[in-house]
Amino acid sequence: MDVAVLFTFQGLNIVHKDFESKLASSGDATIPDLDGALPGMQGIAETMMRSMSSEKSAATIRELLEVAQRSEVRLIACRTTMEVFGYTSDAFLPGVELGSASAFLSEARQAQLTLFI
Repeated sequence: MDVAVLFTFQGLNIVHKDFESKLASSGDATIPDLDGALPGMQGIAETMMRSMSSEKSAATIRELLEVAQRSEVRLIACRTTMEVFGYTSDAFLPGVELGSASAFLSEARQAQLTLFI
């Protein structure tokens, strides 16, 4: 099955070269930014997510990206969002394509299966 994934807004952090520092829990899982909510909450949440992920043998973001790239999944960064955030094409992992949401939706419209998460 041909697979393409469009990354937009905060999702761009997943395909950024520096994704591990951009994601709240160093690539283990993504969690909301709770830094301003309660003092110390970010560290507690990160520890809890890492623990839950390791207990369930959940793959890390790095592992998921590696499998996706080996499986020839098309990883597409939204060009418009890149411009809004001030990213350049060299900010992303090798192999990440640049595209627009409208082009992606046109392609997805003809797909056998489309997921929006």
